[in-house]
Amino acid sequence: MVNANGDKSKKKKTTKSKMTKKPPHWYTSFKKDAGYRKNILEGLERVGFPLELRVMRILDEQDFIANESQYQDTKEKDGKLYTVNRQIDIYAYPIKKEGLEPNIPGFSMYFPYTIVGECTSLAEQCIVFFELSDHEKKNNFIRIPIFAKGTPGLIQIHDGASSLKSFQEFFNIDQFTKKVAQFSPKKLVGGETGKNKDDSDIVYHKCNQILSALKFFLDRWRGVNGVGYSNVRESSGLDDMFNSHPLLKADGSTRQNRNNAVSNITDSFNPKNLHGHINVDSFIPLLVVNEETLLLKALCGEKDYSLKDLKEVKYFIYLFAPADLNKYGSVVGSLYHQAIIICNVKYLKECIKEISSGMGKLREKMESNIQRNPKYIVEELMADYRKY
Repeated sequence: MVNANGDKSKKKKTTKSKMTKKPPHWYTSFKKDAGYRKNILEGLERVGFPLELRVMRILDEQDFIANESQYQDTKEKDGKLYTVNRQIDIYAYPIKKEGLEPNIPGFSMYFPYTIVGECTSLAEQCIVFFELSDHEKKNNFIRIPIFAKGTPGLIQIHDGASSLKSFQEFFNIDQFTKKVAQFSPKKLVGGETGKNKDDSDIVYHKCNQILSALKFFLDRWRGVNGVGYSNVRESSGLDDMFNSHPLLKADGSTRQNRNNAVSNITDSFNPKNLHGHINVDSFIPLLVVNEETLLLKALCGEKDYSLKDLKEVKYFIYLFAPADLNKYGSVVGSLYHQAIIICNVKYLKECIKEISSGMGKLREKMESNIQRNPKYIVEELMADYRKY
């Protein structure tokens, strides 16, 4: 081709514009199909997002800072343990910090607690539980709240656990069980076993997840609280008193000598010489189910244990026994179970009020103990030096 100047020029090749990539099927369906959007909404309902939002709103109304949170767990693969990040639905603590007044100038204590839990929506199911007998209630202990560090001396309970009767004196929750079961009423009425194969173990898995999160947070806050304890011991001269105690160089049992040294220091040290600040952190485990998942107590015959009736309850305490006690040793302590509050979201506001009231009573009990005998604080601080 010859241009106006007589020069030859190459004809420009026209290239087709690149075709826009076709959007995925779900995108087109979501934009154009109202029925498709409805199916997505129903799926989100089953996953539990609306329930989580409702729980967060209730906690916010009860003056809690409520979030979901991340924690680290372990997962076994090919015989090796790997660290994995997981999410917990509820990590909530009161806005107002409650203090313990020891009446010691220059020394202070706080009593913060955190609710750690999960939400679950069980499709067309109910949870049936079998209440402990009066004899079982007398012989079982409960760890609610779970203290990050020590405190048996402060509240005069054994190994951070209290009897069910003592628990009821603080928290107005009196339904306890070791056995729960999930059932589909529709299937039961239809003559089937009532269990859904795919999700019959949801409560078990959720409780395990709560324990895994508790282990992570307890280990973290145990270390944080421990730094506070250490700082107070150092600034108050307790570390020097222990390290220079003559019993540490004496003949005989090292463990017994250490314990005797701690006892001597606890008896002789004047609590008025304490300086600094410590936190007594604790945790409360909670599982919240959707409103349509009824919590039903099985009423049984006294002699033949035949099922007589079912009674709906608002919330109850599940003494959950995890399969891996070694993994959750820092949570369950010397017990074989961990108490978890299971609550229907319809009654969550009432349940949170009972928890707040119970923790308030517990704080008052601890405060009364340390004011009556401030050496409880010294005993608490020196517990790290004991060899059990």
